[in-house]
Amino acid sequence: MVACGAVACPVDGQSACCWDEYDFNDPPQGECVSGSDANDNCATELSANGQPGFESRIECQLPENCPAGTVCCGDLTQTQNGSWYPLLRCAATCTYPAQRVLCDPQAPDCPVIDTGSGAVQTTCNPSTLLPDGYNICRP
Repeated sequence: MVACGAVACPVDGQSACCWDEYDFNDPPQGECVSGSDANDNCATELSANGQPGFESRIECQLPENCPAGTVCCGDLTQTQNGSWYPLLRCAATCTYPAQRVLCDPQAPDCPVIDTGSGAVQTTCNPSTLLPDGYNICRP
């Protein structure tokens, strides 16, 4: 289960949380969805007219939601109109700056990343783009 605003959603099979950080789409702000990310009605990508959907499909929240050897990784999209995570999922690798590792503040295990100016140890901090209870490793 992952936190999804006022609800908690299962993340087994093709279930996930769909989070609308900016309340850009129809309510509710957080809801449980099922199906593949292509047909779950979670507006994670740019629409046909180029408008971002700004919704996040959340398949993991903490490292413990992922199998051993993987991390909970968020794909970060940044535009002039705002930033959001179209997809949070378990992955073998998570590459900065296009992706961010999600972490547990009680047991932070954040990676050292190359920022282009050298290696930097990231730290576990609350996310400003995801529901309460989500933490991101940041430089």
